[in-house]
Amino acid sequence: RHSEAPEVLARADALLALLAAPALAEAAGANVQALLLRKASDIRSDHDLRVALSQTHVNPLKWLGMAFLGFLTLVSVAMAHLERPRAAFAAVLLFALAAAPTAAIVLIQGNPFQQPSSVTPAPIVAVAKALER
Repeated sequence: RHSEAPEVLARADALLALLAAPALAEAAGANVQALLLRKASDIRSDHDLRVALSQTHVNPLKWLGMAFLGFLTLVSVAMAHLERPRAAFAAVLLFALAAAPTAAIVLIQGNPFQQPSSVTPAPIVAVAKALER
């Protein structure tokens, strides 16, 4: 499970304090300060969303239920074409060819912060390093 590091929260608070300082409004203007504060707020909201997504968990019973419904659909399609075996085979095959990749895509993209298609913090780290220079 991922959690927010206290250092991240402290830096975010420090950034907001810096952007809200009256000296910034005097130096850059009130409109620029308002835009910077809005962007900092957007960044914080996006960060909170990433943390929330990293903590999601899909109940395995949902996948079992989805597999069972897929099986029932396959049986229903086959039963609808009982008198024509070739049509039944074609219909079941088409459904299976459509359902399997769809289920795989949903499974892979279900949690973007876990393998096999994880999102790394590398772009954010690169920006942070560039700002430190």
